[in-house]
Amino acid sequence: MNNFSDQTPEDLNWIAQNIKEVKQKTDGRFYLEIGVRSGGGSLNIHNVLSKFDSESILLSVDPYGDKIYKTGTKEIYMGYSEQHYKDAIRLIAENTTSKCPWLLYRMTSTDWIHNNISIYQSKQIYNNQKIKYSAVILDGEHETKIVSKEFEYFKNSLIDGGIIIIDNISQIVLPNYKFEIFKGKALYRN
Repeated sequence: MNNFSDQTPEDLNWIAQNIKEVKQKTDGRFYLEIGVRSGGGSLNIHNVLSKFDSESILLSVDPYGDKIYKTGTKEIYMGYSEQHYKDAIRLIAENTTSKCPWLLYRMTSTDWIHNNISIYQSKQIYNNQKIKYSAVILDGEHETKIVSKEFEYFKNSLIDGGIIIIDNISQIVLPNYKFEIFKGKALYRN
């Protein structure tokens, strides 16, 4: 049976606990996941956010398509096909609610960062304001250069008390920051 995620149940639980903690301690509204695959990790986050009374918005970003992803010093073919995209869309359609909208943007994290102003201004839910994130999950490409740029951008876009979770931190070099480590994942607290 496809669980639509390459994360273990223990990994998903750890991420869920951290999202829940942020949601309980802050009044932030926006949650972002970079790297969606078939949507299992996004569904995990959405399920946590849906349990709260206040509105939250889950933004998911993934370019999909057959391409080579860099991870550390290796290049691997991931084959994120149209089926992965369709699986994610189906999960969104079956689970999104007015209480917790879930939006999937088909683009790279670099495109998201460079185009965010026009994206935000084109949607009423953003009220033409720069988004400050409660949580950002970086699980797209696992190359130090890309993750460093993502991290630097998003750490400056967090609300007070917000977090960034980075997958596969053992392959990434980010000096000068304090992280909590859990099974190859890193947690940064703002």
